Amino acid sequence: TGTAANNYISDDGFLYAISYAEPSDGVTPSTVNTDYSKLEIKVRLSMNEHLKLMIAANHVENLATQEEAETGEDNKKIMTPLRVMQSIKKFVENKFVSIAGNETIGGLKNFRDGLMVNGNNVLTHKGVVTIKYSNADFPTEIASGYITFVRYGDEVQAVFNFKTRIGNDFAKDQSIIWGIAADFQADTSEPQYIGITSTGGTTSIVKFTAGGSTLTAHSILLKDTWYAGTVTYLAKNKL
Repeated sequence: TGTAANNYISDDGFLYAISYAEPSDGVTPSTVNTDYSKLEIKVRLSMNEHLKLMIAANHVENLATQEEAETGEDNKKIMTPLRVMQSIKKFVENKFVSIAGNETIGGLKNFRDGLMVNGNNVLTHKGVVTIKYSNADFPTEIASGYITFVRYGDEVQAVFNFKTRIGNDFAKDQSIIWGIAADFQADTSEPQYIGITSTGGTTSIVKFTAGGSTLTAHSILLKDTWYAGTVTYLAKNKL
């Protein structure tokens, strides 16, 4: 019973028992003989009180309101799944950019690796994007020089300045640049022809092939000759 238990069980949960024996006469020690010991522990649990505690824990007064969930300061209220979602939604509001929906973003954002819209690169605030092809990108028949593509908006300007090798002419239909970067390809379903001028004053023709991904010679380019020219065209990948 509770009264009996109080005599043996301390507040810190230890069980104590006392055994009595005749005192020693100084020669013969005191002796305690135990033939049988039995310990019975009975626990009485009131289901009524237990259920009351469970009900109280989930009572409407102990459930967080939307305002309490969004404020996030009360550490005693219980959060339902709805309140958890409301709390998260409030927390990220005006802090993060969502994957869907219209939003106005304030402040300066530095996109280190670039920015794309619908798969196309967006121009930087300077408005100019440049790519340059040189010796390492050309076939061996070109000795030196460069071809530079400068894009502004949807327009691309190509600047030619290169020299053919001494040994052989550059053959017609031979590729000068194969695989022009996507943002600099010409918007053309048919070959687009470009005139370039040699140092001797003669004009030769190069062309963007259908689709705009390759630049080839449309006429023979004479050996050991510098060629120069400029052309502007519309880019295939529109902004």
